[in-house]
Amino acid sequence: MRKKLISLLLVGIVCTTGLVACGKEDSNSSVSETISKTEEKPERYNDFKDYENKKYGFSIKYPNQLTKVVKEDDNGIEVSGIMTELENKKTQGEKEREENSVESDDKERKSVPLTLKAWGEANKNGANLKTYYENEKATKNYSPNTVIFSLKENDYYIMCWKDKAKEMTYYEKGFVKDDKIVKFRYSYTEDKKENYNEILDKTYDSFKLK
Repeated sequence: MRKKLISLLLVGIVCTTGLVACGKEDSNSSVSETISKTEEKPERYNDFKDYENKKYGFSIKYPNQLTKVVKEDDNGIEVSGIMTELENKKTQGEKEREENSVESDDKERKSVPLTLKAWGEANKNGANLKTYYENEKATKNYSPNTVIFSLKENDYYIMCWKDKAKEMTYYEKGFVKDDKIVKFRYSYTEDKKENYNEILDKTYDSFKLK
């Protein structure tokens, strides 16, 4: 994973598998600074579910907290839920105690909505990866959507775009084979983008196609 992270960073994705690039159109952070920040970041989400689709031959892991099944059939699954984490919240009283060298463990729970869709479909037009990638990029770059970042590798693509009207951000990874197209997509509100680096990284790694 470390090698892949560094590789992606070197081609302009200033984050773990591109999530920060989804939230920022420009970044002045150096590669070394980004890697350092990623290594120092503690893990917050450790419980993941396994999903396997026999029809299209793919598997994926997603957070255990995504408990609501929006849709599930032979083609794939769509789940959503609230990611809950503990966030430091300093009240005036806490600030005063800190000034007097008194530690406080008071924290606040923050609710973060997240949706994952993972599915397969027939490659009816027989498109190759390059053609499909370019068409998807053009489609997703049509107002009110704006593609923030995209990347095509040998056998898959990654794309992130914003819907400015809905204030939503979408992150997608897809494989294009001779007879099928398989992909997963995360969607979340724009103001919560900083919460998903770790989740996206684990799902990205787990997404396998037979």
